[in-house]
Amino acid sequence: MTGTLTSDRKRAFGPWLLLSALALTLFRIAATSFDMGSPEQNALLIYIFSDSVVPVMTLAPLAAAVPFASGFANDWRSGVAVPMLIRSGRDRFLRSKEVGCAVSGGLTLALSAAMYILFVNLWFSSDYSGYEDVIAAFSYWDFSGGFTAFALTGYYAVSVALQFLGGMFYASCALAFSAFVPNVSLTLCVPLVLYRLFEELADTLPAFVSPYQLQAGTSGLGAAGSLVWAAAVFLPGTMLALKVFRLRAGRRLEEES
Repeated sequence: MTGTLTSDRKRAFGPWLLLSALALTLFRIAATSFDMGSPEQNALLIYIFSDSVVPVMTLAPLAAAVPFASGFANDWRSGVAVPMLIRSGRDRFLRSKEVGCAVSGGLTLALSAAMYILFVNLWFSSDYSGYEDVIAAFSYWDFSGGFTAFALTGYYAVSVALQFLGGMFYASCALAFSAFVPNVSLTLCVPLVLYRLFEELADTLPAFVSPYQLQAGTSGLGAAGSLVWAAAVFLPGTMLALKVFRLRAGRRLEEES
């Protein structure tokens, strides 16, 4: 990826991304299969309610942070940050961390969502008879024209996009924290704390600015509204976190070099 160092690219988009996405997916599958009944239930309904019934998605911010949010902390603790900075230059070194962290975090949750979508549609029923009213009440997609391939693909595509935006945000917040406290364990805890905080505030904040509701697709804003407001919240939040990282990490590196 343009702008990233080879070593960062290998770490950010290597095995840890796939393993993190797969682990989250397997947790969701195990919890869904245990708590939500037989394969005769409707696949879309299972997908809609899985996050609210099974709190496995609490682990999603951690999964987003695992591939590369601790990249700077690892480099700093191992003593290679300054030599890498000297070889690559300040801007490229910091940009490499920012791009690798944000994109790998988003891809982790998007990939996990895609794998879980595949599972529910292979394992659960595609019979929508009798479920129309319930799905209409809780879905952000308008299925009044029927459960066509286009409508279902659109619904799932929006869900994957929401997860990508959320993953970028939480991973970037962890990276920003690591510039102040370059400790791997604490860095990975930051997204969990933030997610729990936003979950507690979900009923207090307006739906259109609630990170928890926007990522889960429960804001009641419709498909387009959910995407627009999620982008309006998560993208500036991601850019702010990366800006904080650049300022603090740059100052820390200048003091050390």
